Amino acid sequence: MKNKTFVSIVVILVVVLGFLFVTKIGSDVIPSSAPGVYNDSQYPLSFSYQIGRNGYVFFADELFEKAKQSDPNLVRILVLIEERENQALLRDIENGVAREGPPQITIFVINNKEKLTLENWLKQSPISNFKQIIGEAKDTTLGDKNALSYESDGLYRNETVVSASDDYIYVFNVTFNSREDKIYKDFLELLTTVQL
Repeated sequence: MKNKTFVSIVVILVVVLGFLFVTKIGSDVIPSSAPGVYNDSQYPLSFSYQIGRNGYVFFADELFEKAKQSDPNLVRILVLIEERENQALLRDIENGVAREGPPQITIFVINNKEKLTLENWLKQSPISNFKQIIGEAKDTTLGDKNALSYESDGLYRNETVVSASDDYIYVFNVTFNSREDKIYKDFLELLTTVQL
């Protein structure tokens, strides 16, 4: 009898706390924007991004199997979607509204077993979207590594920065409508925090 009472109290407490979390009281506790850090020692990569109501929702490897069909050397896929865009997408899905996905920041980590140069990888990988390039690729850096940056076009405009370590190719991509978009500016900020 005491166990049933205890379990009932715990269940009620969880329901009440859950309700408070998703209502106004809970939303005031969630910061509008705070730093989040991704750190992966298996595929050496770290970067910072914003979390909270004005930040991003982070997804790791949810699209992995589909993306791996494009490049069998893919070992990790990370996606950042603005919190407000994610909420709108979830509402539309719940209401049966068909729509394209929102602009997002996507990071691919690809095993570079063949030790391809960035240029060769860009030309042969469908993940690179290099066939849709606008203008020329430009030399840049990512963390302390040499990198290439280029813009391409599709449903959204894309900016991609690609770099390599000894064993992996790292692809950082943002989709956006305008360079004034929050997601584009946040992408540029994220790039300044990358360590490979």
